[in-house]
Amino acid sequence: MKPASLLPALLLGVMGGLSVLLVQQLVFPRQTIAVVDLQKVIMEQLEAAAKPGESLSEKEIERRAESFARRLDRAVDEIAREYNALLLVSPAVVKGAPDLTARLRERIRKPSSREGDQ
Repeated sequence: MKPASLLPALLLGVMGGLSVLLVQQLVFPRQTIAVVDLQKVIMEQLEAAAKPGESLSEKEIERRAESFARRLDRAVDEIAREYNALLLVSPAVVKGAPDLTARLRERIRKPSSREGDQ
């Protein structure tokens, strides 16, 4: 094989390899790590639920807790998908990961169309 014909073959090989890497990044983007402070979010919910002077039946307390749990679970799933992130609780990460706790609070507070059906 002549050296002159080796160069185009080498260039095609490199371009093919780069194309594969590009497609891999587009199809399978790298997952990021983010944190949420679940303890804080849950404590805020408990404080908001414990309104002075309001007496609730055990059934109503259970219904509200189940509703919050569904909203929390749905919000965590949505955020993980939206940010393509592995979500960890904040005590598990010392530093360096974005904190999505505020975003989680926003999602939980948004009324869901499915919530009224349940």
